Amino acid sequence: MKKNVLVVGELRDAPTEGAQVVTKALVAKLADSHVVRVAEPSRLASWLPRALSHPADHVIFTHGPGRGVVSTSLLLRNLTRSRITWIATRPDLGALPPWLKGRRTAHSVICNVSRKEIAIAARGADTIQQFIGIDPERLRGSSAGGQSDLIAAARAQGKKIALHVGHLRPNRGLQQLAEAKNRLGGRAEVFVQSSPSFPSDPEVLDVLASAGVHVLKGTVSDLGRLYQSADVYVFPTRPSDGGAIDLPLSVLEAVASGVPVVTTDFGSISAALAGVRGVHVAPRDGFVDLLEAILTDPQALSIRPAGLPSQLHIDALAGRVSEVIEAR
Repeated sequence: MKKNVLVVGELRDAPTEGAQVVTKALVAKLADSHVVRVAEPSRLASWLPRALSHPADHVIFTHGPGRGVVSTSLLLRNLTRSRITWIATRPDLGALPPWLKGRRTAHSVICNVSRKEIAIAARGADTIQQFIGIDPERLRGSSAGGQSDLIAAARAQGKKIALHVGHLRPNRGLQQLAEAKNRLGGRAEVFVQSSPSFPSDPEVLDVLASAGVHVLKGTVSDLGRLYQSADVYVFPTRPSDGGAIDLPLSVLEAVASGVPVVTTDFGSISAALAGVRGVHVAPRDGFVDLLEAILTDPQALSIRPAGLPSQLHIDALAGRVSEVIEAR
């Protein structure tokens, strides 16, 4: 039997941020079996009255959860019979006010790993551990537009290529890429593909440019080809910075593309990618050292991921969500 489902998340035709990617893929999967509506988190005043007066069978939040998700869930829980599920893409509950702690909010929480702060924000909720992954189809595009001319030129000169894809913000740890380039010198080139939807921080741009890191701009039509143009994908965000979703989707995209990864021990990366060949997790404050070691070791670069593990495919998440919806 089809259920009426309200998904609260940012739905974009061309998503550029992790939670947007999850929202688009999940909505597409759920729409095959249920009647799905989507509400923008930032437009609470426009959709909440209807959610209260004509409640859906199930409400799914795909962003956060943060204070806004928790407080809205508390309201829906008290005033409707909707079942509420959180997809914990980026938990931000450290500063949750006392009056929101220990309340019955979500009925279920799907998260990469179980966390104490989530249990405090959703008392009595069913916690379902399921890695929040991707649909590899997102990586397939046109036959052109993936590898930049700059990358092609560097490769023609015999240089190794390190690539990062994401936002140019202070909390992304990109200064570590500048440090790496300064140490590697002419042995390798470091490229950062910036988000086409979010402005770049001028100070971050200056740091990268001063070190000789190349910043690529614009929309990429073939993400898979871009990843495959690199010898190694790098994710430098420090765990304390909180600059990405809990399981960064660009890391999963690199794995799906068969590209070796050098990453910090951020979020749920270690748990999700444990045992995956070609994934190297740096010890604390050892990211630059590890990147240099991998880039200068042909044997290490030859060990590549065999593709995306099945538990990290968006179908696994969609299946868990469907089970929760149909269990009512």
